[in-house]
Amino acid sequence: MGIAPLNTFQHLGSRDLNAPLLAVVDIGSNSIHLEVAFRRADRPLHVVHERKLKCQLAAGLGPDGELGGNAIERGLEALAVVKSDLDRLAPDFVAVVATHALRTASNGQSFAEKVEHLLGVPCEVINGTSEAELVLLGTAVTEQVTDALAVIDIGGGSTEIALGEPLAKRSSFSTSLPLGCVTLRDQFEGVNHPDHFASARAYVRLLLQKSPLAEKCLSGQPYVFATSGTAKALAKLALGCCAPTDNELVGYCVSRRRLEAAAKLLTTSNEFNRLDYGIGVKRSELLGSGLSVMLEVMSYLGVDSFRYSRSSVRDGVLYKA
Repeated sequence: MGIAPLNTFQHLGSRDLNAPLLAVVDIGSNSIHLEVAFRRADRPLHVVHERKLKCQLAAGLGPDGELGGNAIERGLEALAVVKSDLDRLAPDFVAVVATHALRTASNGQSFAEKVEHLLGVPCEVINGTSEAELVLLGTAVTEQVTDALAVIDIGGGSTEIALGEPLAKRSSFSTSLPLGCVTLRDQFEGVNHPDHFASARAYVRLLLQKSPLAEKCLSGQPYVFATSGTAKALAKLALGCCAPTDNELVGYCVSRRRLEAAAKLLTTSNEFNRLDYGIGVKRSELLGSGLSVMLEVMSYLGVDSFRYSRSSVRDGVLYKA
């Protein structure tokens, strides 16, 4: 697939390596995640521990591209919690990866060094293409899709899109776009207002027209998945008050028509109540920006619907280990 090898896995334990306990720390633009799982060659991952800590690093990027002191403090506080979990669980191998916020911050490498000092493991800042391919790999294995599939992953600072057959070691296309739900929200303040929502969509549309996606079309692609917290929130929003539980959301088909109706409700109605959809207050602040990206990406690529997947870049890292 051309995925750059991850060099950050470090052997930390002495368990039977036929069933190693692996851990990955994912430093994203919106949240920091920890996933710990057993992996055997002939079985799917068996996740034994997950933690998600919102710190919105991307919101701390200043006009000069520098990660601000408050954002750094939030990130290190979250990582101290992660360190406590790692000490308690004592995994055999640990990897630490960082995505958009650190790869764009002018002081991203300095923050990565602080992470290594705190966790005792090198922090690898992966590029956007590698991130997209790792999400594709993780989704293919998690969803057990052996044919070609496409993945849309909307993060806090960027959106990754990939198409290929990762289990056959074939990646047709992968890219990372500077379109994230946190950065777009900050750029279009009050994006849930209809005028600002329309402006945000126009901006996303313009960037898509200038992107490497110009000649790509996923119309007719049988397996299109969307991952990340944004995708889960949009699935809940589109499915309305009858939205199933988080586990039942997995594999649910979400149509573009339903998302357009949800966007209209969100931006023009006083009746919207996030509690009706099981959406947290912080995530609800990102609904307008997330919808702007998802709807325009789906329209541009000719995608009529997607299935929500719980997979992530973390699963790709663990399968690649």
